[in-house]
Amino acid sequence: MDGDETTAQHGGTTGSDGERRLALVLAQRLREDGREARVQAFWVRPAWWLVQALCAAAGVVASVLAVGDALAGLIVAGVALVLAVADVTRFPLLRRLTVARATQTVVSPPVAGPGDRAVTLIVTAAVDRPRQGLQRRLGAPLIALSLVSLALVAGCAAGRLAGAGSWIGFVQLVPTIALLIALAGFLDQGLADPAVDDRAPETAVELVRVLDADPPRNLEVAVVLAGAGSALGAGLRRWLDGRRAREMRPQDVAILHLEAWPAAGGDILWWRRDGIVLAAALHPQLRTAATAASADLAPPGARVRSGPDATGAGAARATGWPAIAVGVGDDRAACIAFLLGLVRHLDEALDSGAPPLHHVESGVEPL
Repeated sequence: MDGDETTAQHGGTTGSDGERRLALVLAQRLREDGREARVQAFWVRPAWWLVQALCAAAGVVASVLAVGDALAGLIVAGVALVLAVADVTRFPLLRRLTVARATQTVVSPPVAGPGDRAVTLIVTAAVDRPRQGLQRRLGAPLIALSLVSLALVAGCAAGRLAGAGSWIGFVQLVPTIALLIALAGFLDQGLADPAVDDRAPETAVELVRVLDADPPRNLEVAVVLAGAGSALGAGLRRWLDGRRAREMRPQDVAILHLEAWPAAGGDILWWRRDGIVLAAALHPQLRTAATAASADLAPPGARVRSGPDATGAGAARATGWPAIAVGVGDDRAACIAFLLGLVRHLDEALDSGAPPLHHVESGVEPL
């Protein structure tokens, strides 16, 4: 079965029939490789962009209101800021009013028995195809831009209420324009055409096939191909929350997330920092392994990126899981070689002759 030709006939946005068909195809391919694979269905509300667009629009309204009624502007901007922040946490309020869609996650447990090796390497990728809006095409941090601008509009309204001079109108103009840009970006993100690109889950399956043929000494390998990846990593976060409830511990796993990033091109790309709103450092030992794998390549090595880009790794890291993201570019063979190098360096760090990753030393976080 030719992976590229097969998945090209399937695939789609979050909750679409194409996404569900692709999940079934990938599960069957894992079974053909001798792995157990199950498909888990769940419901998700993927319209994060709509909520953020509404909050950005409310911020523009608040800015206009504040000129004549500073208190009203402050209230509207404050409420919009609270709702926008809540939407990127585990407690989204406005998004509960949007349409729910059914999506699926493909899970393949380790071939080795649970606990046979020191750490479980979870290879992840999103099954759904993201829409190619401004945030993804340009890597623009729209959510961060919107939240900061809402806070500034609220601050300007508070300044007007406190009796600030006319100069505050010039200051207020800047975040208002930024909110208009963010609003346009959110609408573009939600309405743009989806990418016809299934490189990430395809590469994940291929990588696991190679690792199964030559297993790491200290890593058992699991696969999670999550639905709703473009909904701020909702599928992966849902699965990880379920594993945490079943007492899977962050120090016993390492998450290697593959991202089909449009700006990757022919380069090998990995993320040093990522997140949904702020770009926080990804796990230090995984970054060390990626740096070592990059040094193994011919110069200039792998390209390093810092978000916030809301990859699956950023979503997982935000809730305390050790993770790193690697962009899958046009040269899949080179990407596989880099990924194998990363896994090899991580495996060597867990070798019996080296201190275990669980050991906290010199400020390094436990895996």
